Amino acid sequence: MNQYDFDLAPTFVMIKQSPLNICINIRLSISNPPQNSSKVVPVLSAFARRSGLRRTKYARMAATNGHTTIYLYSAKPMQYTAHTMKKIFPAFLLLFIGINASAQTTVTITNRIRHKPKSQSVIEKYQSLKSDKTIKHGLYQRFTNNMRLLESGYYNQGKKDSVWIQYNNWNQFPEITGQYKNDKKVGIWTYYKEKDTVEFQYDFDNNKLSGTISDTAKEYQVLIGTDTIVTNLAQPPLYLGGKSTIQKTLVDNVNYPNEARENNIQGRVLVAFTIMPDGQASAPWIMRGIHPLLDKEALRALAHLPALWSPAIYKGQPVTSIYILPVIFHLE
Repeated sequence: MNQYDFDLAPTFVMIKQSPLNICINIRLSISNPPQNSSKVVPVLSAFARRSGLRRTKYARMAATNGHTTIYLYSAKPMQYTAHTMKKIFPAFLLLFIGINASAQTTVTITNRIRHKPKSQSVIEKYQSLKSDKTIKHGLYQRFTNNMRLLESGYYNQGKKDSVWIQYNNWNQFPEITGQYKNDKKVGIWTYYKEKDTVEFQYDFDNNKLSGTISDTAKEYQVLIGTDTIVTNLAQPPLYLGGKSTIQKTLVDNVNYPNEARENNIQGRVLVAFTIMPDGQASAPWIMRGIHPLLDKEALRALAHLPALWSPAIYKGQPVTSIYILPVIFHLE
């Protein structure tokens, strides 16, 4: 296989789709870009075909500002969905890591994070620098205890980079897809309500909702002046970390109280946050509890939730609103 001196693994991967084809758009930083694509593109095309794009062909290659962009197309006559991204994106990352002749040497690390009960344990599998194994560099994946994929993405020198995807724990469809650059979310991120059904999109470059919310029938508590009203909102308060981050926070931090376990105390605690017009959130508080032991534990766990909020918009203006999260305590 021909070798090229890639200074970095892919810094940008984008998949465009239409009813009849899919375009994989790969941008690389290459210190000695080839004059033509006669050698590098067949490598990519062959790998794409093995990854599920059966009739892949090279379209063109362009070099600008030290970057080389390679466009590959598949003419497979079907509608590709986010499921295709799940299958192909990690494979392309591995390909470029494999042919990265000048990149720093990496090693693969598997880390099991144990929780009680065992079903809530997670497994991390990622690449790190051989010279410093604390620095992630390459493909990152996080799995459930029974190896269901929860999250996949890429690290560049310890910082999140390129496309990241969070998956639904039960049905394995992508719940959130978007891009990182230097550990910061950039561009438009897509949040899915269910498989292939977009709930909303958020523009992190401009810190605003992109488009509309799919579910506008739900009502929210909003503070207008000194009055609290219940109303529909074109933009409700949003948690931009997604359901997966909420779930991970609870799994990592909830410790079922022994007294509650011994007395078979279980049920659902409704925890609320007050989201201010500037996107800041209050400390969590109990809207409806079931027992002081479980109420206290729910508050303690959600105090660790990363602050990734977007305020509600009412009549074009950000307003104070209430965001409710259920915390379920269940004994197996």
